[in-house]
Amino acid sequence: MSTKAYNGAQVFATFGNRLIEGLGDGDDAIQVEFVDDTTTVRTGVGGSAVVSINQSISATVRVRLLRTSKSNDYMQRALNLWRDTGTFFPFTLKDARGKEVHACAKAAVQKQPSSGHGKAASDIEWMIVCPEMRSNQGGY
Repeated sequence: MSTKAYNGAQVFATFGNRLIEGLGDGDDAIQVEFVDDTTTVRTGVGGSAVVSINQSISATVRVRLLRTSKSNDYMQRALNLWRDTGTFFPFTLKDARGKEVHACAKAAVQKQPSSGHGKAASDIEWMIVCPEMRSNQGGY
């Protein structure tokens, strides 16, 4: 059995071929979540079952940025361009030390993020929608 090392600083995300920088604090600064289950099971009265395969590979990506991150400016411009023209952007998330990669050729910012202010600076949370996310969870 071998021991492997994970380094969050070696996980890179790009949106519109631009590196997303200034990620927020926490273990979930970037999170990819698929919208639908791949498989559903339906069981009849007699106990027979059918397993259906869902072809949807749509996903949402949550990106938490530090309030001071320059990537907030870029994300805002991408959202504005989406609203004005319907322009999509490619999205990629890659762990440089492992085999994990998530890629979407046509992605868009889902909505304007919430803006909260208080004693301490809070992260800005951007949601990106990917109608067709190709993924390899991979290992090390």
